Amino acid sequence: MRTLRDRRLVAIAAGVLSTATVLTMTTGTASASDASQAKALLITAADVGAGYKKSTSSPSPDVFPQIAQCVGKPVTGRKVTVTVNGPDFTDQQTGAVVSSEVDFLRTAAMVKQDEAVAKDSSFPDCIASVAKQQPGASDITSITAQRVPVKKFGDYSTAVLAGVTGTSNGQTFTATVVQVGILKGRAEVQANFTTNGTQAFSQATAEKILAKVNSRLQKANVS
Repeated sequence: MRTLRDRRLVAIAAGVLSTATVLTMTTGTASASDASQAKALLITAADVGAGYKKSTSSPSPDVFPQIAQCVGKPVTGRKVTVTVNGPDFTDQQTGAVVSSEVDFLRTAAMVKQDEAVAKDSSFPDCIASVAKQQPGASDITSITAQRVPVKKFGDYSTAVLAGVTGTSNGQTFTATVVQVGILKGRAEVQANFTTNGTQAFSQATAEKILAKVNSRLQKANVS
């Protein structure tokens, strides 16, 4: 089973949602408070429940500035104070992978700027377009992306589904990744739900996991 290899290619191909990427063009000073708050907003083993194996994740590529430029809303002056990557949780039966990362920006106004990019109708197409241009996407043959429904979490949430095909060790593969971005105050949470094949991760299960994260987010000091 080529789950880890395929998931790496999907991460490269699908890009990352503006609502929770490793976005830094310039970086602010990280505070202990921001770092602590960010870690508390990551998806945990308790959130996903039994049947998942925990492993160390790899950082996502920083493609948000390119996506924002593609949308036509550059994020000049944007500053991230801290970025925290959570672990990967792999379903032992299906191979589906759940992961998360959290950014804190210097001001809530900067998060609103990101929200404007994410709300743009061209955002999904720009994710696919920019992903195809990444050096690590040489094994990818096709990427499609579209916005999909998701419950409201935080002050704003959005979801993009990306379908990816490519080759891995000489064999073709198809994978699906749903990326959910949640914004509140200065916090940007991204959750990724990756599956092998064309069947997306269960929306009901994903929203159940995200509801637990959102409960912590509502109590967090993110202003």
